[in-house]
Amino acid sequence: MIPCELIEGNGERLKELVRAYARLWGLGGGFREWLGLPFYTTLVDRIVSGHPSHETESLKTRLGYEDKFLTVSEPFYLFAIEGPSGLTEPCSSIRLTYPVSILFQTSALTKLARLAS
Repeated sequence: MIPCELIEGNGERLKELVRAYARLWGLGGGFREWLGLPFYTTLVDRIVSGHPSHETESLKTRLGYEDKFLTVSEPFYLFAIEGPSGLTEPCSSIRLTYPVSILFQTSALTKLARLAS
């Protein structure tokens, strides 16, 4: 799992929440076994500004439906994933239409946090 929530330790936090809901909802052992997959901590350099109220009608016409969860965001140019160096292989199928720096380092997020403070 590669979460993008902007909270510290987002991978570990997501794992805790998913496991808690699996218990709460009584999901079977197969699902809980599947949850053994890695949950990586990430940082995405991206601004999400919210609902595009000034463009709602034109987007509704263009899409052909009203998307009540529509939001606006800028493209991201940095995606830091905290994990082992072998992590690059599972991500090799990611196809982007613009240049993005993807860092795969155990200490990438620690270094970025120090730079930001």
